[in-house]
Amino acid sequence: MDRSFNLYTEQPLVLIQTPADEVLEARLVKARPDGIEAYFAGPRAPALPIAELVTLTLTQPEVTVNARVVYCQVEGVGLSYRFDVDAQGRVTLGTLLNQRGAVRVSTSTSAIDVAMFVKGAERSARGVLNDISETGASVLVATEDEAMLFASIRVGLEFLLPGDGKPLRLAGSVRNRALVGSAIRYGIQFLPKETPDFEAIQKRIYAFAIKREVERTAPPR
Repeated sequence: MDRSFNLYTEQPLVLIQTPADEVLEARLVKARPDGIEAYFAGPRAPALPIAELVTLTLTQPEVTVNARVVYCQVEGVGLSYRFDVDAQGRVTLGTLLNQRGAVRVSTSTSAIDVAMFVKGAERSARGVLNDISETGASVLVATEDEAMLFASIRVGLEFLLPGDGKPLRLAGSVRNRALVGSAIRYGIQFLPKETPDFEAIQKRIYAFAIKREVERTAPPR
């Protein structure tokens, strides 16, 4: 899914600070979590070296990130540039851009324990987060807890994402169940109207997902 946002109509700006501390002003064309496109109008558009490291400040949304010049093209009487944003900037942009597709990432590299609550049960079931996005998650549950969970459509979830200091608590609807090895995988869709502060929780999940995706796709050092 292309999570890009065309910003031609709003005429926002991007300020480009070069290593020489020169600040250049361009028109922001497109912003995505992984990159930014900007346009310098006019025959005296400045030239930027490919692979140069720069600092970009967007006016809408207001944010500053570090980036590298990766592409330049002549368009009309101006120049169009594309910048690749660094890993921290991708997390920041992914969180701030307010129209975003759900990014689902596997969490198998580190175990994230999940407590699952169902109405009428004397205790919570214990599971491990298998993957997660802004809209839902899958959880691996031991077969001995299936008798407690199988008849429930609504569940409560509580877990702590790595790097996040506060547990997430969400209401969810069970959409599917499947035997996977010696565990049962529950596919759960989050319920925004039944989850307090759901929008804030979504932003925290999205920041985690973008960070994990950047780590997964980063070239080995």
